[in-house]
Amino acid sequence: MDSKIIRTIAFTSLLFCTGALSQTARVCEKCSAEEAAISYAKSLAPRLTCSLALNGETECYSPQKTVTFVDANSGQSYKYEVFRDSAPPYAVHVKRVPLSRESEASFKTLMQFIVDANAAISNASTRFDALVNSASDEFQQVSAIGESQPATECPSSSALSTLVNPNTLDTIQSRAAIEIGAKLENIDDYSQLNFAKVGHQWSIDFNGLNSTIVTEGHHRNKLFIVTFGQSERQSDRKDFFAYSVDIIGFDSQHIPIVDLTLSDASRVAGYSLGALKGANGPLEIIDECILTQFANAVEQGVLVSLASSNASSPEFQARCTTSELAYWGNEIRQNNQAFLFRVCD
Repeated sequence: MDSKIIRTIAFTSLLFCTGALSQTARVCEKCSAEEAAISYAKSLAPRLTCSLALNGETECYSPQKTVTFVDANSGQSYKYEVFRDSAPPYAVHVKRVPLSRESEASFKTLMQFIVDANAAISNASTRFDALVNSASDEFQQVSAIGESQPATECPSSSALSTLVNPNTLDTIQSRAAIEIGAKLENIDDYSQLNFAKVGHQWSIDFNGLNSTIVTEGHHRNKLFIVTFGQSERQSDRKDFFAYSVDIIGFDSQHIPIVDLTLSDASRVAGYSLGALKGANGPLEIIDECILTQFANAVEQGVLVSLASSNASSPEFQARCTTSELAYWGNEIRQNNQAFLFRVCD
């Protein structure tokens, strides 16, 4: 989008910053032509509600519905009234409702922000070593926790060693905001328009309008990925952190203020993070490096033991102990979830 156009919109928005009206749209993937838009609008028709009348006949009713959507590629916005005939076969009809120039411009600018922000998040994804090298001074100051290693050589820059190091996690999140901001085109202009993304809702304020676009499904929300070259356990896949990204604003330096949520689909020590948290029951862990990382984290107060007990089965009572460790300070603790595993002799 032309930078001058965005600046003009931003300036105009300052004149109408109070009494904002709200409008919400969804995304249509292929609605650049009106014929396709009409077809999509019809697909959103409300369902029929049917009941048995006193005369024994079935009566059906469908309320009128207003739908607003934006084409993902062109940014063209549409608004339709969708309704059905009152008699069988209850055919669906649509009537286009004109949108104001401000509404169309708002949705078009917001759709461009979605495209640019998703590209920035995807392009900012990186290797762990490259990320910490870009923040080498900061990383050297905060990497003390978790540095102790067993006599056998265990990885010191793995996903697990990072996950049990709150300082390194904070470094990743700080660098993520900077890297995403560096990749985001027109960031100075976007920051003036109060752009935000929370979950699948993207919003903008200008010209007295608060416009929101809802992106359904995960295909329009890119993940920030950090890939690790080391792991405590051999696997066909490299370990990685997969973060969903919310952009809740911009700071005075026009750097995005991001809220990152670590996905259970992330891979840590050769396992999915969800599996380590007990999604499929307690894992049996035999790798000494994994156990040492957990033990060190408990000793340093990063992990807190919630439970440690023998399994109920007589076979396991003699040789297996199940442990549950809560992690203070990240998503695992916030979601009342913990690492869950068992160690068998």
